[in-house]
Amino acid sequence: MKNTVFALLVGLVFFSCSSDDSGNRFSEAQIIGKWNLLGMTVDGGAFEDYNHDCLTEKDFQQFFSNHELSFNGYNSDCELTENEISLWALKGNKLIVSNTHFDPMVYTYYFTVVKLTSDELVLEQKGENSTERIYLEK
Repeated sequence: MKNTVFALLVGLVFFSCSSDDSGNRFSEAQIIGKWNLLGMTVDGGAFEDYNHDCLTEKDFQQFFSNHELSFNGYNSDCELTENEISLWALKGNKLIVSNTHFDPMVYTYYFTVVKLTSDELVLEQKGENSTERIYLEK
């Protein structure tokens, strides 16, 4: 489940969003920090909670000011067992996540930032056949 959600978060679908930069503009300072995974919707359907294996720690994404993004996942013994690093850039309301400098997989994915407040982040990715919204909180 964690790998599936991570893959969705960094872009399960290999299609980019429109390059149109219109719409909301967000600052990099707003996105920097630790964001806990809440869940997602697909095509506006029912909200699906993210399944955290650990009862006391939540899996999270962390955006750093050096433009690194880490996915951190805990196992059922609450040990941090996953730590995957990507790069990120924010251009207007477009979040670009890539892994062009690391092995074993090279990718670039595009998200639209639907909502970004001091404690809530909603990302959307449109694929060929579906649209996913990913919900995170600080």
